[in-house]
Amino acid sequence: MNTLEKLLNRLGKENTSFEVKLNDNVYQCNKIPFGQLLSIDENHETETELGAFERNQEVIYECCPLFEKALGTLDHHGDPYKIVGKLLQPMEVYAFYGEILNQYVNQQNKDVESVKKP
Repeated sequence: MNTLEKLLNRLGKENTSFEVKLNDNVYQCNKIPFGQLLSIDENHETETELGAFERNQEVIYECCPLFEKALGTLDHHGDPYKIVGKLLQPMEVYAFYGEILNQYVNQQNKDVESVKKP
């Protein structure tokens, strides 16, 4: 099988759903396209603590449908993703975001290993 066939064969086979476990809760999440993740990062001033926190909330909101569902049940005004900060403690937001990033790092490690194999 040539390289193009291997790449095309890989399309659609990547597992995009995952769970994030925080305290006693399990959150069902979905990976967003890497380009979308980068765009979210670009849209926030991540060199500041506030900008990084807002970026973290938006990534969580985009990956975890539970927070969008919560919008319909809570009185929330402003950016939809900020619902995450209303429902999670700040350290939970940081931990949650870290778990999401691990999904991308783990995939990159698998991709590198697959390229190394003859």
